[in-house]
Amino acid sequence: MTLTGYINHISDMVVRKDITVDDHLMGMLRQEFPEITDAEAAKLERYSLYQNSDRGDVKGVQLSLTYTPTHDLNFTANYAYTFARTETAGQWTTLERSIRNSATLAANYHHAWGRYALGVNLNGRLQSKTYYNGTYENAPGFGLWNINTTHTFDHLRAFVIEPSIGIDNIFDRRDRRIDSSARKYALYTPGRMLVVGLKLRFKQ
Repeated sequence: MTLTGYINHISDMVVRKDITVDDHLMGMLRQEFPEITDAEAAKLERYSLYQNSDRGDVKGVQLSLTYTPTHDLNFTANYAYTFARTETAGQWTTLERSIRNSATLAANYHHAWGRYALGVNLNGRLQSKTYYNGTYENAPGFGLWNINTTHTFDHLRAFVIEPSIGIDNIFDRRDRRIDSSARKYALYTPGRMLVVGLKLRFKQ
């Protein structure tokens, strides 16, 4: 087991500010960027401005665990808690795109029977919501699980055959919220996917 804590104090942290575009601001933008077309101007509701805040504060803790009950089986777990914020003009806000809680979990199994070997990896990533400031919504948390199997056949003289088959996003997690101009996403997967592969490893 490994436990690590950290505290970072940052001066002049670069942060993003989202600015709503009104008629006056659009006029200024079109003067500065004359290449903007009427169609592009009609779609522009806000833009992002990067600037320096007075200071930032990022602190957290990380925990890592490893457990090997047998020679063929191994478990790992990693957890991170992060508290990140920034201050501008005396006002503290949560740091854009920060995530408070995240974890990765994995189980690995490998065993050989003569000239055949099986490898199985089950892994998952879990995280809480992603924070956004201004006019954007926070993106909800999610958990994704994947499984992959590798099959090694060492029956030929010239090379070893290693086909693999697995499933990404086992539980078919997708962000099904209706889109809007204020929506932000943390999960971009299209859904459950079957993954197959084949590797030929030449012997020397």
